[in-house]
Amino acid sequence: MLAEIAPDPWIIRSRPNPGARLRLFCLPFAGGSASTYRGWPAHLPVDVEVIAVQLPGREERLREPAYTSAVELSRKLVTVLARYLDRPFALFGHSMGGLVAFELTRTLRAAGLPLPEHLFVSAHCGPRKAFCLPPVSGMSDRELLMLIRRMGGTRDEVLQDDDVMKLMLPLLRADLTICETYHYIPEAPLPCPISAFGGVLDDHVRRADVLTWGAETSGGFQARMFPGGHFFLDDAKPRLLQTIAEDLATHRAPAGVSRARLDGGASPC
Repeated sequence: MLAEIAPDPWIIRSRPNPGARLRLFCLPFAGGSASTYRGWPAHLPVDVEVIAVQLPGREERLREPAYTSAVELSRKLVTVLARYLDRPFALFGHSMGGLVAFELTRTLRAAGLPLPEHLFVSAHCGPRKAFCLPPVSGMSDRELLMLIRRMGGTRDEVLQDDDVMKLMLPLLRADLTICETYHYIPEAPLPCPISAFGGVLDDHVRRADVLTWGAETSGGFQARMFPGGHFFLDDAKPRLLQTIAEDLATHRAPAGVSRARLDGGASPC
């Protein structure tokens, strides 16, 4: 059992579970934070501990500079998470977080560290595909604000608060730069299964984009579409969490038992 760990600014556990069978590390979307996953433990099996990763530049880490490179962030996350990999684990990332979760898995492999039992990538095109949003590097603040408004997921009162947006826009730029500047380097497919999720109303990440994740694994792939747009993790939260729980449950199956399709009410691609 892992010894008691001193507080870590990267690690947020809304419901600590030292006896958990598996840890689910959750990475945020661009501009998002660990609080997105605060309510998840109540909807997942009791033997799964949800650990939200708090990246620099948000909430209590607001004054820290945000990362702008998926590779650099993944290298740092390997050093952060290494001591938490004493038991099976899975990774979930939404939008930018999905890309970072993928690159993190590759970095773990390169370091000879344990790999996730399952990789969940949500609302992001496969890594071989070009950035699925308009380039943010040349956008004015007004243009970036309009893009965020179109994508949804941010309350109107937040978008209309100039003081809040002055704090948020630099973070959004940094996070979206992670996606915009990502350079895919061909490697062998990952051995862990990948579940890729998309929203049926997402104009930026379409069904065909979700399916491209299948090329990144030799360990099994499923793609599912959920009701809602880019932020279906809010619109379809119960279905999404049921699907994640069912996919994680397949890792309890005895050796030799094939993985059944379990779609949790979502529409398979």
